[in-house]
Amino acid sequence: MVPALLLAACNTMGNPNVPPYSITLTSLGYEVDEQGKITIPEVRANLVSTAGAPDVLKVEYTAVLLDGKGERAAEGNSVVTPLNGLLFAGAKGGYFCFGGQPTPTTPATPENGCTMGSPDARPVTTGQWAANTVSRSLIPGEWAIAHLRAGTTNATAPWSVDVTFTATQSTGQTVTWKQNYAFLAPARAGN
Repeated sequence: MVPALLLAACNTMGNPNVPPYSITLTSLGYEVDEQGKITIPEVRANLVSTAGAPDVLKVEYTAVLLDGKGERAAEGNSVVTPLNGLLFAGAKGGYFCFGGQPTPTTPATPENGCTMGSPDARPVTTGQWAANTVSRSLIPGEWAIAHLRAGTTNATAPWSVDVTFTATQSTGQTVTWKQNYAFLAPARAGN
């Protein structure tokens, strides 16, 4: 019981300037071959949990494509549709089980019983858990076409994607935060 209390005391969630989670993404965007075929690579997402952050039951997202002026991108007279979806169906929080060693010897996994309440759990900022990494197709063809057409009709500053994430924690609370990512062409899988 004491380790759980210790972890709760170390949780960074009391500091509004430190979000409990962040998500790194590989390149968001698309590729176009010589024949004009558009390919959209999968995106690898990694959830990083700050020290003491609770496990996550799910992370949902809403992504909005922004043009070079920072405004919602449009295709003709229509605003490009935002994306909504589930990114993670469970992820680990900001702790690691040290097995009595001053540093981890073998990565602890959910499968070998490491939980925030484990006696050897210590609060650490981590994205090391296998459960915290997923690969998905996130970008719709509509976004690639709008970006491609904008680039052929006029010079445009770099586009980006504003993503609002909502994590439902194992405590039942939800946490929402925003991140911005570059929208690239070409974007290669794993970059």
